[in-house]
Amino acid sequence: MFMHTNFVWNREHNKLPEHQYVLFALPGVGNVGKLLIDSLNDACDSEEILKLQHPDLPPHATMKNGILTPPHLYLNKLRLPNNQTLLTLSGEIQPLVPRGQYEMAEDILNFLREQNTQRLILLAGLSSDAGCEKIHVVVADHETKKKLNDDGIIVSENQPEGGVIGMCGLLGSLAPSRGVSSVTVIAETFGTSVDTVAAERLRLSLINYFGFELPITLDRTEELAKEIMENYPEGPGALISKELMMPDDSFYQ
Repeated sequence: MFMHTNFVWNREHNKLPEHQYVLFALPGVGNVGKLLIDSLNDACDSEEILKLQHPDLPPHATMKNGILTPPHLYLNKLRLPNNQTLLTLSGEIQPLVPRGQYEMAEDILNFLREQNTQRLILLAGLSSDAGCEKIHVVVADHETKKKLNDDGIIVSENQPEGGVIGMCGLLGSLAPSRGVSSVTVIAETFGTSVDTVAAERLRLSLINYFGFELPITLDRTEELAKEIMENYPEGPGALISKELMMPDDSFYQ
């Protein structure tokens, strides 16, 4: 138990495997980050090793593989074609109130620090006009900014103008003060419910920036997008979660 978040290990696991990176995404504009993580988990036969539960997650237990399961985020382990271990942290929901989002973000960061995570990469979408296809890289400390600049990666100075809200914004901004390096990678999207093209641009940016081997085809991503829409939770928890991610301007995580 980390403060308010309960970390439930699956099977024989009691610590994270040796790794450098954790990718994080929740449903948002175009679902670009969520779609990319779902595609990765599917393509690489990932294994769920941890569930994260918090009292402020929507009170909606769901049936998974014949088991009634409480609301949670999930952390998966996958192995890329070059044998690199990559961890993904995702879910369908986030805490319903700002305090709960802050608590869960802080608990996650403290946990990742204790598990020796070197960098947390957060994936999000930015609602833009049709034809806008930029990728924005956002950091929360000067040391990470310098490292990225030294690697030839351009770090955004003013986008997104409206900031980043919800768990994604809190994790990205709080990470350095909790001893974890964070990078938020944002793909502009026209804002369709599931934007496979923007998700593909996000995938290519991760390959170019960080050297990942991400074995996903656009065709398979489109298949998963259809599955996401067919199975997308429409209960009160999902609706409230999406409403919480709507700011006054055009951007939400």
